[in-house]
Amino acid sequence: MKTNLKSIKDQIHKYFGEVKHRVHIFTYRQVEIADIEYEDFRSEKHVEEDLKKILGEGIQVCLKRECSNTMEQHILHAYGPVSPIRLHQLIEEYEE
Repeated sequence: MKTNLKSIKDQIHKYFGEVKHRVHIFTYRQVEIADIEYEDFRSEKHVEEDLKKILGEGIQVCLKRECSNTMEQHILHAYGPVSPIRLHQLIEEYEE
C-alpha cells in the first residue's frame, strides 16, 4: 500500500511540476484520498479532471486552490475593483 501511495504522490508532483503545491495522501476506510493545495495554476475543475485521468477513478481528490497576491493583482488589474464575491468567482475561473 505504501508503494502505491508513494506512486500516486509522485504522479501528482509530476503533474504540478514547479507550481507551488502541497500533497497529503492517506487512506480512510479503505479509500485513498489525495488532499492537495496549490497556488495559481489552473482552475480546480480542470485540475480535478486532469488528475482523475492520471490517477484513475479509484482515488478521491480533494483540492484547494490558493490565490497569490500576484494573481489577485492580475485579476484586479484586468477587471478593476470588484466585490469580494465577484473576486472569488474570478479567482475560481482564472487560468495562467
